[in-house]
Amino acid sequence: QGSTRGFMEYLLPMLKTETPVEHFKLAFDACAFASLGSQVGPGNDYDQAALGKYTKALSSTYKALRDPEMAKHDSTLAAILLLGLYENISSKQLGMLAWGSHTEGAIQLVRARGKKQLRTKAGLHLFIAVRTQMIIHTLSSGKPPVMGVDWWINDAVKDESAASCQRISIRCGELRAEVNRLLATLPRSSENIELILDLIRRCQVVDQECVAWAKDLPDFFEYKTVAW
Repeated sequence: QGSTRGFMEYLLPMLKTETPVEHFKLAFDACAFASLGSQVGPGNDYDQAALGKYTKALSSTYKALRDPEMAKHDSTLAAILLLGLYENISSKQLGMLAWGSHTEGAIQLVRARGKKQLRTKAGLHLFIAVRTQMIIHTLSSGKPPVMGVDWWINDAVKDESAASCQRISIRCGELRAEVNRLLATLPRSSENIELILDLIRRCQVVDQECVAWAKDLPDFFEYKTVAW
């Protein structure tokens, strides 16, 4: 339905340029080899090829980040997202840790670039992709979201239903981080119990918003039974 599903729509236009940027192409190739390796199974040469591309992509991306102009380029942000994808495909135990570091890097890059990147179609797709990764990282790590809900949502809505879901998800991340902080630091007292009760009420409000969102979705967002 023309909405952004997170399938990295920005990749093909970047790959179809006459000379794709080096660090972006290396990161893409690393993901491609890692994906092939995971499908073929153990005992193949793809994993080694993927690691070689990944190592070169890391070095090339680091070099690009030190260049003030190249650091703002769409291909650099796309490369960082691909490096995170490589970790998801290939890593076993430390994948979440390494993926998280790439995601934090992408968030900082988006923050530094500001809303100027929303002026192009690829820039908007990249922004939404980073926003999605930021939400997953926030909920999985318990860290508070960088910047507030409005900063991530205002002027960056491609599909209203999807954006509403992400708006609620960012608020969930904010609440979780606050819950962690208060439960870890507050001594038990009547005043602090009231603080926690207030937090519970705020959680209930967000929960009600989730239910309301699910009840008011367009047809193409609704799930259907395909077999019984």
